[in-house]
Amino acid sequence: MGTGDFNSDSETDILWRHQSTGGIYAWYMDGLNHTGAWVMPSTDLIWEIMGAGDFNSDSKTDILWRHESTGGIYVWYMDGVNHTGGAWVMPSTDLIWEIVAPD
Repeated sequence: MGTGDFNSDSETDILWRHQSTGGIYAWYMDGLNHTGAWVMPSTDLIWEIMGAGDFNSDSKTDILWRHESTGGIYVWYMDGVNHTGGAWVMPSTDLIWEIVAPD
């Protein structure tokens, strides 16, 4: 679903989401080596993770979500793997638009 530094070790980690349960996982990485993981309880499947990035300029990786039925876009502010708050980017939008990652 995305990548970012979720354990503040200056290494890129991998963000996963289980399609059936909605569980969120961060795999801590050291290069190509999986060194540990963080698991968050399941989240509502109507929300889809669209990516990760630093959306509030605090040098920490946040998670970008999109609501499947309204198109609403929401950011979870994160402190490592701790969800500290969030903000709407847009409460709803035309569903014809999609968020895509750059090549």
